[in-house]
Amino acid sequence: MSYDIYCFRPSSATPSVEEAQAVVESEEELERLEDENARKTKQRMVDALMHHNPRLQRFDFGYAQIAEIMKISEQPAEVLVRSLLGLL
Repeated sequence: MSYDIYCFRPSSATPSVEEAQAVVESEEELERLEDENARKTKQRMVDALMHHNPRLQRFDFGYAQIAEIMKISEQPAEVLVRSLLGLL
């Protein structure tokens, strides 16, 4: 079983469904992959969750292997995989 977790800082003290939906939709945009601050924040959250529950595992899509085979860097490989999986 797997889950996608979306976290965001709401603009007010009471988060709205509309604001949450906008965050989920923005995750599907290519620009978010290229946002280094967003990537670092996500990694800190993943690290904290895995520290809290060591049974959690991050799925390895094999971006490094794909990049090596295709002779491209890892980030374009990630974009390619996400687009093929319909995650963009």
